[in-house]
Amino acid sequence: AQLGLGDDSGAADSFRRALEINPDFLDARFNLGMALLNQLDYDAASTCYEAVLQAAPRHLHALTRKADVDAIRGRLPEAETGYDTALDLQPTFGPALIGRGKLLLQANRPGDAVAYLKKALEQDPNSVEALMHTGDAFRKLGQPEAAAAAFSDALSIDPGNFQAKFHLAAVQGDETPARPDGEYVQRLFDEFADNFDESLANVGYD
Repeated sequence: AQLGLGDDSGAADSFRRALEINPDFLDARFNLGMALLNQLDYDAASTCYEAVLQAAPRHLHALTRKADVDAIRGRLPEAETGYDTALDLQPTFGPALIGRGKLLLQANRPGDAVAYLKKALEQDPNSVEALMHTGDAFRKLGQPEAAAAAFSDALSIDPGNFQAKFHLAAVQGDETPARPDGEYVQRLFDEFADNFDESLANVGYD
């Protein structure tokens, strides 16, 4: 599957073909939601996750992705319920911990957000997403040294991460780097394509 900006129609079509063969194939239904989410089709993605949850209410990834979509659409109470449901089922589930932390940051509660994000990092110390949000939380708490440490750790894991470079320079009082060039943006979508190729292989469409 080759991805472009907001374009994953090839992967979506492959998952739809899998569902035509077996409408009860939950992995294909979930991955179709992921492909639609990448296309920014939030309504259709949410419908896929809801279908998965109707068949498997304890599906942690569907719970969390549905909550992600709710958060994007500004449905914060629904998003909070989704993350909390996932965490009730598995308190150490990293994606839900990160999502909950992000919600708390949006609610201007960085101290509470740090608690969730630290738990996520205990599960996966190399989570760049968790590190970036941790840095943001410490920045909002007025703790620039702790923020710089988090952004620096993110940068050590992903040296090409423009956001990490930018925020690290900002909290250290250095000159912020210029906006990312086309090579950086292309690298992002190459990474997305790799992830979706793996998903396609899981449902038998290489």
